[in-house]
Amino acid sequence: MTTRVAALDGVRGVAILLVLVAHGLGVVSAGVLGVLLFFVLSGFLITGILAAEVELTGGLSFRRFYARRALRLVPALVGFLVALLAVSLLPGTRISPAEVFRAAVESLTYTTNLTVGLGLDLVPEAEHLWTLAVEEQFYLVWPLAVLVVLRRNTTDGTVRAVAWILGGAVVVRLLTLVLSVQAGWYFYVLPTTWGDPLVAGSLLAVTLRARPDLLDRTRAVLLRGSVCALMAIVMLGMALWPGTYWSPAFYVAGVPLATVAALQLVLAATSGSPPRWAGVLSHPWLRYLGTRSYALYLYNSAAILVLRDLMPARAAAVVGVAAALVLAELSWRLVERPALRAKRHVEARPLMLEASSREARRT
Repeated sequence: MTTRVAALDGVRGVAILLVLVAHGLGVVSAGVLGVLLFFVLSGFLITGILAAEVELTGGLSFRRFYARRALRLVPALVGFLVALLAVSLLPGTRISPAEVFRAAVESLTYTTNLTVGLGLDLVPEAEHLWTLAVEEQFYLVWPLAVLVVLRRNTTDGTVRAVAWILGGAVVVRLLTLVLSVQAGWYFYVLPTTWGDPLVAGSLLAVTLRARPDLLDRTRAVLLRGSVCALMAIVMLGMALWPGTYWSPAFYVAGVPLATVAALQLVLAATSGSPPRWAGVLSHPWLRYLGTRSYALYLYNSAAILVLRDLMPARAAAVVGVAAALVLAELSWRLVERPALRAKRHVEARPLMLEASSREARRT
């Protein structure tokens, strides 16, 4: 089990705020940065959990890993789909039960991004679920990669190996961009476009465990006041520039810059001596949004789109975000918290038994 860091909930809160700004105010580029921040944070947290299990037990239980992922993601996703089905049964709504069924198949098999990327028939109210698909496609291969890297390398070798993987993921992203522009694919939603932010977060987690001295030096540079101020200005420019969403330049140069900015937030949230500005990450409102960020992500875009059939766009945005907040709170209390309790049971006791058995074999 891992100790929950309050400021990391604040980082989630920043990410979901960027997404809400994108969907609610139409500042689409902000959503790109929010999605990237979610990816970096996911890589950091999941890889930390995987590395801890390898260190504790000497191996990985893939069945347990995917059971934990399912308990975290599927209950709230099913709740969202049930709510969407209920809306489709109401008179005057644009979405049909058949579309909800198709969206359910795509989202529960984590293939929404492939539907979007290939330009197939879309269900707009569920199109945003492409990010979940990208993440889960990454985690089809990443646990095995972590196991191989940790077993075959020393602490220094582990950091170097993940750094090489990160370099490879950057090359794959650039190749994806070139091929997608030529073939007309929607490179924005392809898993190979977002591998390096996920691996960058993973590299941070591995470095934290294997080379804390190196991490301290990295933190000292990245959290310097002048560096943070410069990155904040660059990120603000990216968030407000309408062309970020589809600009090839962003996917060449902007993704690395935004990844560094995301790493800065994670470093600040986990620092024993964070910069003064990082105190906002522990603000109760940001932490509140962070703990409910998954359900907020599920509901906000769909709520806005459904309401646009009933009222003007601006009113739909305001009411849709408010409705998403209410639905996210219900999801958190009625669905996610019970599922998280089951997830902790799946994770804790078997790990302790495996660790005890391993220790007994040594003695």
